[in-house]
Amino acid sequence: MNNDHKKRHSEVEYKNCDLSILSWNIHDINHQTLGKKTDQNEFTRILTSGLIFCLQETKGNVELPQYKCFNKLRSDSRSGGLCIGVHRSISEFVRPIMCESQDILAVNISTTATGLSKDLMLINVYDSPPNSSYKIKKLALGSDVDTMGHTLEFIASLKTKAILLVGDFNARTGNLNADEAVQ
Repeated sequence: MNNDHKKRHSEVEYKNCDLSILSWNIHDINHQTLGKKTDQNEFTRILTSGLIFCLQETKGNVELPQYKCFNKLRSDSRSGGLCIGVHRSISEFVRPIMCESQDILAVNISTTATGLSKDLMLINVYDSPPNSSYKIKKLALGSDVDTMGHTLEFIASLKTKAILLVGDFNARTGNLNADEAVQ
């Protein structure tokens, strides 16, 4: 481990941190034939197996009685949608953080809930595929659709936080050549 990495790693001291977090692209909270997924026992069992869940492509608000759910939907499209659900036993230690992008949802989790030496910023991202109808429409209108760029700018603005980044990034590496990937 080089000295730069050791220094960055030591900025946040880890005590007892028993914080289970699930990240899942659910591709719509409503199933075509079964209805609302939160009414399905297996779906709810998986979501409630931890203290926090992060969902992408919700396409609607998610609500569970034992969780405080922070939802963010696109104002100009039914596609996308994000949710961070926090178990009510720790929800008093969690607050939403403002981010202008419709595809980034963030919450601050205090040290009381995590046991870390610094607050934890949990960032949930949904980056639509470049060939999606949403991105094609936004590009045609001249809109900025660089979700990853917005994510990096947002992270850069959080200079003093421990950060956990989760989401569906629709990973794209096909345009990188070997030299670019190494840099």
